Amino acid sequence: MIPTTPTEVDPKDAAKVMRLVDKLEELEDLQNVYHSMDMTDEVIAALEQED
Repeated sequence: MIPTTPTEVDPKDAAKVMRLVDKLEELEDLQNVYHSMDMTDEVIAALEQED
């Protein structure tokens, strides 16, 4: 799926969104999880620092 309206997120909030997506993906009842977060270079760098 391709989002029609990508959403910009602060790098600090992007980590929260990705943790939520990870938790949702762990649920057995869900098959797919989608988001419309715009993954800018700044967001990707912030997420890599958290790991």
